[in-house]
Amino acid sequence: MGPLDLQEREVTWGVRHLIMGPPEDIWQGSQDSATAYTYTLGKRSWAEWWPSEAECGGDVGLAKRCAQLAAFISALMEKGCLS
Repeated sequence: MGPLDLQEREVTWGVRHLIMGPPEDIWQGSQDSATAYTYTLGKRSWAEWWPSEAECGGDVGLAKRCAQLAAFISALMEKGCLS
């Protein structure tokens, strides 16, 4: 399962997605909230389907994708966003 082209596909309500984009699409929040960020969707944004725990546990074919997402979460929690 590859990235979703936001121009060709709809992101379905009730289905989890990881939406990513380039660093220039991240806007720093107000001075009152230095840790608040706004993420905009630009022409280089993309979405990845993020299977639920039930989907991961119920489909052997999703095991690799679920493991990759778990590793991604772990890296973000340990190191933060590197961009």
